[in-house]
Amino acid sequence: GIGGTIEIRVPAQSFKSFQALNLNYTTVVEDLQEVIDEEAKKNEVYLQNVWEASVSQVKNSFHTNRGGRGGKEDEDREIYASPKAVDAWFQGYHSYADHIKWLSAQVKGSKGQAKAFSAGNSFQGRPQAGIRFGTGKKHIVLHGTQHAREWITTMTVE
Repeated sequence: GIGGTIEIRVPAQSFKSFQALNLNYTTVVEDLQEVIDEEAKKNEVYLQNVWEASVSQVKNSFHTNRGGRGGKEDEDREIYASPKAVDAWFQGYHSYADHIKWLSAQVKGSKGQAKAFSAGNSFQGRPQAGIRFGTGKKHIVLHGTQHAREWITTMTVE
């Protein structure tokens, strides 16, 4: 509200112009790019060590338990439904392709209670995927990841 605090990002090349405004300010993050790069490194480590390790363990278990039977679709459903992979899923950021696999596996694992659909295509031509639960007229819509920078809503909606 009025008199509250706001946080803004000022590019280095604009900082002198910002200072010329003579506003009271406190620098919260000196080098935002450094923070972004560090977060990207953490996510890379997560993807390599946590997510990939979980997926590998589930795949090995899947093939051991089925004696080599079952296709890629069954394997994906098993991966994305396993408690180990589900726990690991929410610890980092994933690619668009991973999110589509996740949604597909959730539909396949729903025993007919869910149906995948497309709400159209993005500006880049990618389908905007969704899941419909139930078959009646009453629905609950969870809407997220509408905008390019809406990274957290993807995980929240999932």
